[in-house]
Amino acid sequence: MQRTVPASGKNRLLQRISGILYPGRCVLCDSILEKSADMVCRDCRPLVQFIGEPRCCRCGRPLETDTEAYCENCKIHPRLFEKGFAPFVYDGAVKEALMRLKYGHRAENARFFGKAMYVCGKQFLAETAPQAVVPVPIHRERKMRRGYNQAELLAESLADLTGIPVIKDRILRVRGTAPQKELGVRQRRKNLAGAFRIAGTAGRDRIFPARVLIVDDIYTTGSTIDTIAALLLRAGAETVYFTCAAIAAGFSV
Repeated sequence: MQRTVPASGKNRLLQRISGILYPGRCVLCDSILEKSADMVCRDCRPLVQFIGEPRCCRCGRPLETDTEAYCENCKIHPRLFEKGFAPFVYDGAVKEALMRLKYGHRAENARFFGKAMYVCGKQFLAETAPQAVVPVPIHRERKMRRGYNQAELLAESLADLTGIPVIKDRILRVRGTAPQKELGVRQRRKNLAGAFRIAGTAGRDRIFPARVLIVDDIYTTGSTIDTIAALLLRAGAETVYFTCAAIAAGFSV
C-alpha cells in the first residue's frame, strides 16, 4: 500500500529541497546564509540598528539634537499625513538591500523589512491602530518589467505580522513619472501631479476606513506619501499614517 505524505510534511520537504537548490542570501550583504541563519548573516547582525531618539515627531527622521521637535523638511512643508516612521536610515547596507529588492529581483528581502517595520513600530501601531494598509502603487508597465511592486510586498509582509488588511488596486498609478531621487521637493510634487487616481470612483466616495497606514520602500521628502494621503482623505480616510523601510537622513530642501 502506498504511503501518502501529509500536506504539512510535503511543505517541509519542499522547503528543504528549495533551501538546497536555492540557498538563502543575507539581506544586507547578499552572501549565502548558513543553515541556522535567518535573513541576516552573523557578520551583518551588528548592522541591524533601528533609528533611535531624537526623531522628528512628524516623519520619524533622525535629528541631530533633541532641542527640535521636527526636521527641517517637516518644518518647511505642511503635511497631509499625521505622522510616520521607518526602522532604518537609508544608507550603507540597508540602501544596497533596498536596491536589490527594487531592481535586483530580491523579492524575498521584503520579508526582512516587513519584520523590521513590525518590530520597530509596535508602539506606533498600537497607538495609531490603523484599520487598513495601503501600498504606494507603481505604474503597470514598471510592475510588468519588475515582476512585482516592492511596496506591495512590504505591505503584505507587515500585514502578515499584524493582521491589518491590505487594500490594493484602489489607488492606481496612471502616469509614469521621472525618477524622484534626482528631484527637489517642488520638482517632486510637480512630477507627481496627476500620477495617481482612485479606481472606479469620482474620488469622494467613502471607500477607505477612518485610519489608514501607507506603506512604501523609501521616504525622502514626503511628496509621494502626501500625494497618496490627499487621495485617501478625499475617499473616506480621516487620519493617514505611513511607514517605510528606510528614511533618508538630513534631507532639508
